Amino acid sequence: MNRGLGDGLARAFELAAVPALFGAGGWLIDRWLGTTPVFTMTLALVGFVGKLLAMWYHYAAQMERLERAVAEQRSAPTPPDRPAFGVRPAAADEPATLPAGITLDDRP
Repeated sequence: MNRGLGDGLARAFELAAVPALFGAGGWLIDRWLGTTPVFTMTLALVGFVGKLLAMWYHYAAQMERLERAVAEQRSAPTPPDRPAFGVRPAAADEPATLPAGITLDDRP
């Protein structure tokens, strides 16, 4: 959960910072050329749209990887002697025992 929160905050910061930096660069170009805020607005918009596209492509690639992993897990054959819930099966020469603290008594 902490990683997801950190990733979300990083993406939010990038979504705000990238257009601001592009806009600041455009403002410097506007000051240098003596123009109206054409470059400021244009570069800020380019930064925002570029960041949105980068986030979209990153999301699409991540979903494709996850879908491929789920499909591989579903198509993988399950061995018949697979232990349930991570319990190691007893070897042929080892007596079957219950985990510590578990009994077969019905008494409370």
